[in-house]
Amino acid sequence: PEMMDFLGRYLLDQAQKSPEEIEEVVARIILSELALGRADIDLVANRLGMSTRSLQRQLKARGTGYADILKSVRLSILQGQRG
Repeated sequence: PEMMDFLGRYLLDQAQKSPEEIEEVVARIILSELALGRADIDLVANRLGMSTRSLQRQLKARGTGYADILKSVRLSILQGQRG
């Protein structure tokens, strides 16, 4: 748990330095959480140190949403398993 909190703080710091990359940060967290069998938006927002609604607003401002990123990550995983 402490390592995940550290990772979340690190990723949030990176996202704040480069706001245009928030989607990539969210995708990395989703990927790590999927490996543990979970990847809901509340968990990802928590890892980033923000509310779920704040995360939703930031993603919407970038023209995307959590479901879109989750779908993309899952598709990448499937493509990696085939290749």
